[in-house]
Amino acid sequence: MGTTSGFKVSSEARDAYTQLKFNKKSGDYLLLSANWGTNTIELSEQGQVSGGVELKGKVAEGKPLHVIYDGGQRIAHIVWSPDDAPARDKMGISASVEAIQNQLEGLPAPKHISSGDELVTAINEVK
Repeated sequence: MGTTSGFKVSSEARDAYTQLKFNKKSGDYLLLSANWGTNTIELSEQGQVSGGVELKGKVAEGKPLHVIYDGGQRIAHIVWSPDDAPARDKMGISASVEAIQNQLEGLPAPKHISSGDELVTAINEVK
């Protein structure tokens, strides 16, 4: 499925989201990044964490990402765009929001976050 942004969600990222959505296992997360070269949203990392503080350690400063987190009862979609990220990377992650929302069925509207403390708060709100 195409989008006006031109980004596509990779099959690996789509499959990982489907697995996370149906497992309903609190603490599962996905980190998805925008690849400008292929206009693809790719799975960067997946795993399980105990909460927001631990997940904060998984995201890199200066690297925008989509964070998808399963709090057990709800799934959160966080657009992580730190203030120190290069402008091109921020534009890529922003441009890819539409693709993620359209191609990952049932994903809630994103919450845009730029600091580690905001990330911890957002994750703890989903638990």
